[in-house]
Amino acid sequence: MKNLRAFSIILLMGYQITVAQSVSLQPNTLNTREVSINNDGSVPRARLHIKGVGSVPTVTQISGQAFTSITAEANPNTTSNEVFGVYGFSANSEIQNAGLFGLTNNTAIFNTGVLGLATFGGVNDNFGVKGYATNDNAGAAFGVYGTTFGYASARASYGVYGEAFGNGVKYAGYFDGNVTVVGTINMISDSRFKTNINPLTNGLSEILKLKTYSYQYNSSTIKSMDNSVRHRGFLAQEVQQILPEIVSKNVHPAKYDEKTKAKISDSQEYLSVNYLELIPILTRAIQEQQTMIEELKQEIIKLKKK
Repeated sequence: MKNLRAFSIILLMGYQITVAQSVSLQPNTLNTREVSINNDGSVPRARLHIKGVGSVPTVTQISGQAFTSITAEANPNTTSNEVFGVYGFSANSEIQNAGLFGLTNNTAIFNTGVLGLATFGGVNDNFGVKGYATNDNAGAAFGVYGTTFGYASARASYGVYGEAFGNGVKYAGYFDGNVTVVGTINMISDSRFKTNINPLTNGLSEILKLKTYSYQYNSSTIKSMDNSVRHRGFLAQEVQQILPEIVSKNVHPAKYDEKTKAKISDSQEYLSVNYLELIPILTRAIQEQQTMIEELKQEIIKLKKK
């Protein structure tokens, strides 16, 4: 192994200066060379092994006190092309290929294998993490695939967790297409999370005002809509006049070409109906009808006795 410690490597990347105190070269069993850039004399564990050890944090966009082992920055003078701070590519494996693999093992509050962050304002969209997959063979394609395994002592396990906060329209998850669940869908209903609880007094009168329709989607408005199938439901504008609480305004995001990144369609505002919120209203309507039926039964009994 050749270990060159007579100099430091200084890499100027934008406004950040990275200093490496040693460079070591070591041949591996394949007679090729491994390169390590570090500040602790570590033996390289990969073709290119970059390691930073110390207590001095590097100021990043993620937080004010974050230590990074490697920082890559791309800031070209032209904006006509795509720009990647880090680009990973792998191929030719019969088991698994990963362009980028992140691994963490610690007792920190949060351990994140891969963390994506998109910031800065502007007229275009930001993606913290974006997955895109194609497959022209017999296999499946997964844009984003999440899996988790919880041990016996684990509090909970989340294959995919989405969180939305801030102002404006918010979605922890937004799906442009059909959604299939192998399992159950649960909505929070714990009384400890509710306030201003009042019994429903109306149900039947509101249900009787609703008009029902069969229809097909207009795929010229949103391309992913399937207009080959007839659906049954309501018109949100009509429901809004009767039950405004179960109608909400939504925003369908703009669409971009995956290759050219050119905008295909602008974002669109639209109304949606929370059909699950109709269940307690329908329940109340059935209860009211049953009360009416019981009263009619008593009237019939009285008439028969005469």
